[in-house]
Amino acid sequence: MTNLYVHVIIGFIDKKRKKNMTTCRHQTMMKLELLPNEVLCLCFEFFDVIELFNAFDGLNQRFSRLIRQIPLYLNFKFVRKSIFDEFCARLSSDDQIRNQIYSLKLSNSRTFKEIELFLSKFTFDQFPRLQSLEFDTINEKNVEQLNTMLPSVPELHRLCLLTNELYLLENIPLSKLKVLYIDSMVNLCNLSSITHLSIRRCTFTDIGTDIFRYLPVLKYLRIEHILHFNHENEHIHSSTAIHLKCLIFDDVFVENFEQLIQIFCHTPNLTNLTIAHGFIKQMHVDKMQEIIESFLPLLKVFKFNFLTDISNRQEIGIRLFDSFQTDFWHQYQWFTEYVIQNNYIYIYTIPNPIDKYNISLFRDRYATNHINAFDNVRSLKIDPGQNDAYEFYFAHIEELQLVNYDIKMRVLRNSDIERLKSMVNFAHIKHLQIHEIFSIENPSDWIELFHKMPKLCELTIPPNILRSFLEYSNDQIRILNIKYKCMPSTIVDHVETSKLRPMFSNLETYTGWLNSIDDLIYLMKNFANISMIYADIPLKQDTKTKIKQLERQLNESNATYHIEIIELNYNDCGINVRIWF
Repeated sequence: MTNLYVHVIIGFIDKKRKKNMTTCRHQTMMKLELLPNEVLCLCFEFFDVIELFNAFDGLNQRFSRLIRQIPLYLNFKFVRKSIFDEFCARLSSDDQIRNQIYSLKLSNSRTFKEIELFLSKFTFDQFPRLQSLEFDTINEKNVEQLNTMLPSVPELHRLCLLTNELYLLENIPLSKLKVLYIDSMVNLCNLSSITHLSIRRCTFTDIGTDIFRYLPVLKYLRIEHILHFNHENEHIHSSTAIHLKCLIFDDVFVENFEQLIQIFCHTPNLTNLTIAHGFIKQMHVDKMQEIIESFLPLLKVFKFNFLTDISNRQEIGIRLFDSFQTDFWHQYQWFTEYVIQNNYIYIYTIPNPIDKYNISLFRDRYATNHINAFDNVRSLKIDPGQNDAYEFYFAHIEELQLVNYDIKMRVLRNSDIERLKSMVNFAHIKHLQIHEIFSIENPSDWIELFHKMPKLCELTIPPNILRSFLEYSNDQIRILNIKYKCMPSTIVDHVETSKLRPMFSNLETYTGWLNSIDDLIYLMKNFANISMIYADIPLKQDTKTKIKQLERQLNESNATYHIEIIELNYNDCGINVRIWF
């Protein structure tokens, strides 16, 4: 299927250019047309919905009919406004497409007022098969719109709401909802059909008295941050979650593991337990074992990363580690190792369940030769100058952040590059961040390192280092964040926007400081793919005239934008500009 997918990509044909197709492309299309409908429909599943219609709609009657018969999962997150407007127009005029929309994702992140715009164009009852909705970065206006419109989605099975304004869920009939992702606790009494719940933050009391009580068929529960008990002896009155199989705590603080009894005694059928960041003030491994044996008899998968404070580093560290080296822990293959940092010990199962890792100073790792210990880590923060960091290796990093723990300016040297090469696989890195308190010894060597990151598409970098890389060119960079430690009124080492064009020719999103509105207009005119700009610009004498000029151009381009006066450092004023093209 993979080879077939590649073959389809090779034959990816834009309808706007179909009159100019070469003989080779005609032959590719003929090969595609020989495939049965069932295979074509499987191929279409690999495509984003917008790309699918741009590629195949109108090529012939068969393709146009087929793409209107398959389930469509529409994702508007991070798209250009022009593309958003074009596909919304297609949706408005074609009820066959609307009838096949099963999933819809909208976001105000890296777009501007996208959710509001969509909800002003459509109502949910225009999508009769809609089953899944996801909204990212909801504002107050969106809440008002959704509060009115959500009841018109009778078949809604999945809902993701990334907002603090969750009162919109109150009194809305969601009787068929199965999957819910929310920021904080809401009234759950009308949501008894939920089987999968993800919530960013709540208390232990919320779990026992609300979640377990009102969600009787809950099978999966993930909580990103659990607030610790308000009172040490707080007692939870809980219902039994007999269907709960998987429980994930990303961040939890307890005085001791026994406090979790009030949760675990109500989860008798739990098979999968993850505690990714667990701070336990008093850690007793024998009590942990006793709780598992008494209350979690079906537990098969137990992943944890526990942090506890210690007074005698070496002695207590070894004793804790030895407590996990028994038949009980090994029979389930729950193998562990630990890291001591200052007066804390991190003891974790292999591989460590956390996805973000910070290699801090003053720590020692006590490993057991498990090369996969950090295979789950996707985001890594590291000081490349740490000489004792060779004992770590990260194979699947997607986000790499280079920090300076010395606080004062330090030079990044070739030796730092070699250290990074020994610790990090660069093949998967998508986002590179470089701290402000660095300078570069040899830019060409660092540019060579960047070329070892074939998936790099986002760069967060201070202006002084960016100036060192003016000979660097990468047409894969889509997102550029110019990061300043402070925002002075005049920036000596500011990188001129004209110099960015040969460096990042396919730039889509720009975030950072701009010296003038002229710089902003340059970005708009000379970067063909630019779709989002977040910029702070100092006020100058001609700013008001320039703003009017800018607004005219933005209105002509049908952009969505917001311009407001802000206070910069040193009592200077400027403007903040958010534009979505």
